[in-house]
Formats: sequence, structure tokens, C-alpha cells
Amino acid sequence: MEFKAVAAIKGFAEALEMGFKNKLPAREDMSLDLAVTNERTQLEVKENNVLAVHYLTMSFQNEEQLG
Repeated sequence: MEFKAVAAIKGFAEALEMGFKNKLPAREDMSLDLAVTNERTQLEVKENNVLAVHYLTMSFQNEEQLG
């Protein structure tokens, strides 16, 4: 519950929703063009995903939780 609140405040709550994975680019190393609307959206989604992973990792209390 606390993590979801932080996600909403920091702007990456969308990354926690069901179906979010379908919005990500097909490949992580795919280059995206900000001039193309669809690719700009994919870049924003990718940035939200990165934020979510970083905050989730920081929320762990010990190394066992990484598993």
C-alpha cells in the first residue's frame, strides 16, 4: 500500500497496472524517436518502468527479498 502511494506521488503508478508490459517497446535496446508520437509514448512508458524497478529495489529491506 505504501509503495503504491509512493508510485502515485513519483509518477510511475502506471507501471504497476495489469497490462503495462504490453505498452513497453518490443526490445529494451530499441531506439525511439521523440518526433514520432507512438515512440514518444513508448519512451515515457519505458522511463516509468525504470523508475518502478529502481523504487521497488530501494524498498527491499534485505538481500533475501531480491529473490
